[in-house]
Formats: sequence, C-alpha cells, structure tokens
Amino acid sequence: MEFLNFNGIRIPRPRSSTELEMRYASEDYLRSSFPAGEYTKAEDINSILKFQFQFYYNLLSNYLNQIASWDLLSFLLYQFDLASEIEQLDKDGLLNRDEIERWRAIGPNLRRAIKYLSEQVVMLNKQELDQTKISQEQFLTLIERSLICAEQMAALYQLSDVSFSVFPDYVRLTILPDNEDNYLVFEVLKDGIHIGEQMQSRVLYDRSNRQRFIPSTATVNVFNLQEQDRLIGESFKDTIGTSYGEAMGIIAKLISSSEPPPPELPIPFIHRGKAISLISQVSGLNRKVIRKVIAGFSISKKQMESEGREIWKPRQEYRALRRGFFEFPHPTGLHLIFSKNMAMESLVTLSKDVVFGKLPYEWKNDATDEAISKLSNQAGKWFEEVVKDNLNNLGFSGFKSVKKL
Repeated sequence: MEFLNFNGIRIPRPRSSTELEMRYASEDYLRSSFPAGEYTKAEDINSILKFQFQFYYNLLSNYLNQIASWDLLSFLLYQFDLASEIEQLDKDGLLNRDEIERWRAIGPNLRRAIKYLSEQVVMLNKQELDQTKISQEQFLTLIERSLICAEQMAALYQLSDVSFSVFPDYVRLTILPDNEDNYLVFEVLKDGIHIGEQMQSRVLYDRSNRQRFIPSTATVNVFNLQEQDRLIGESFKDTIGTSYGEAMGIIAKLISSSEPPPPELPIPFIHRGKAISLISQVSGLNRKVIRKVIAGFSISKKQMESEGREIWKPRQEYRALRRGFFEFPHPTGLHLIFSKNMAMESLVTLSKDVVFGKLPYEWKNDATDEAISKLSNQAGKWFEEVVKDNLNNLGFSGFKSVKKL
C-alpha cells in the first residue's frame, strides 16, 4: 500500500493506481444499467446510489473473506490511531491549508470505513491469515481495496440519505458521457445555488465557532462524570452491581493500562477472562459485575449478526460508536482488541449520550431509565439557559420554561 506523509504521520494515499482501477470498474458497472443523463427524481437517484453501493459491497465481501484475521483487525485499528493523530493536528491548527483541505476531504469517511471494516472482521470470526495463499504484498493490496470499498460505501449511503430524506426536492445526479474525467456528479441545487456546498460550509463554521455560543461540555455539570454519577450512579447498582461512575472508571482504566503484545503493532489484545479476574482482585467487585460492565462497552459477532449490522444504519446499538472493545476469538480464550483512541472516543460519546437517554442495553432497567430521564431534564434546563443568554446578547428579552401565557 502506498502512503503519503502528513507531518511524519502515514495515511493511505487518496489517489492510487488501485483506486483509479476500481473507479473505472465501478463506472463500467453503472453504465451497464443506467444511461448517461440528468436524474432529478429522488427515487431514481436513490436507485443509482444503491446500485453503486452494491457494487462495492460485493467486492468488499470477496476481499474480506480472503484476509479477515487478527492481523487485519490489528492493522485497521492502528490506522485509526494514525488517523486520530492527524485529526488532532487539524484541531490544534498544526496543518497547513493544503493539508487541512485534503484531510477534511478524506478523514471523516476514512474513519467511518475503518470502524465498519473492523466490525466486519469481527463478524467473519477468522483468527489467522492463511499465509500459504496470501503473500504480504497481496495482503496489503487487498487491504487497500477493502478501504476504498468501505470509504465509497460510507460516501454513497450518506448521499442516499441526502437525496431521500434531507433534500429530496433539490437533488440532481448526472451520469456524464463516456470518456470524461469524472462520470458521476451529485448536486443539491435550489434556484441555481449549490445549497449542498452552503450546508457543508455552515457545518464547518459551526464546528469552529460553537464554543463562542455554547460552553464546552467539559464545563457543564450534566456532562461531568462526577455530577452524572451523583444523579444516576445508585440506580446502576441494581442493574450491573456497581455505580455508573465506577463502571466508567473501570473501562477508562482498562483502556489506559492495557499494553499491546510485543513485537506487534501498538494495539492491545487482552484475554477477557484474565482481565476480569485482575480487575475483580484490584476493585473488590464480583467478577460477574465486571463482566457486565465490560459487556456494555463491547461488540461481538453474535450481537452484530442478531441486529443485522449495516453501515447505513447509524442508530444500531452494536456498532463502534459508544462501544470501544471488539470481542475476538483465540485458542487460549476470548480476547478484547481495541484502538486506544477509538475506545476513548467511544467512552466520551457514551458519557455524553447518557444525558440524552442512550445507554448500553446491558446496563438498562426501569431504575436507570427513570434516573436518566431526570438527568436529561437537567440538560434541557441548561440548554434553555444557553439559548436565553445568547438571545439576550442579541437584544432579545424573554423568559424560559414558560408553560402558559
């Protein structure tokens, strides 16, 4: 696989000969069923996007069946760590203009693709790579092809959402005549104005200016772990046998203290049973309790299969969003494998989403639901105060939580 250097950090090159080869193949696939021209009906556009999605899905299934293994999962999680380093450089303002433009174009879909591929490797449940059939060079080539497929699938399902749900009346998809540099153009137009580009600019502006108007969640009580534990901690003891704060602390400690097996890539791969026993000894909690805590932060083959995991279903429970540990088989017993960056992101997301009533299935019961509804109510009151203060700064006077006029 070819790489490009961003301030000493390696990432996959966004335009390689492999990617160009696959782009030409996808063009041939599309033209086999859809003629050149403009398409403006949301149903037609969605059909074309789904058709292309299936092309990449079929290729990806073939590639992963050849290379799915612990080696692949470890490599993917390491790539996520590298991508996280670049993301941090961007946030810290340490990339130049060209690097920012390039990274923001490829970064989000690359991160989504790596998460999805990691989930798929876990679902295939293959432990070892058959090195008698796959050489190192073939392995890297198939990884590159798999990443390209997953990135395209992530892009296509998002365009499908835009065409079918967000802007169904303003989308236009054009299949250009043969022999053009590009062959597929997707636009969101209103009165000749590219509102899709405007929306993207507004998202970027919002991201960089939000803290001017909304305080960082780190300074807000309802998003503070200690305050959350004070409000909802006790309700968790009936469900998992320990408080919410202690459960989150156990996960954070497991992420930070786990070490990768030498001399492999810096990705922790730990025996789940041994980790549970060690945490039980240190914390004094029953192993059954620790097992429940870890289960609420883990993804398994069985869970994803029962839910029917799909990249285009972002609201699914068992996905790499609020869960940062992947369960993986090993001859010595079930292991947990994870990227430290991805796992910490998932833990932060879990902490924030608890405020909005989103809790791991394994931790839920009537008591936790009732406690979290009170926490969510506190969050609502906080946000009302933020809105009122911002309106006051603009010269508007008003009241919050008015039930009757």
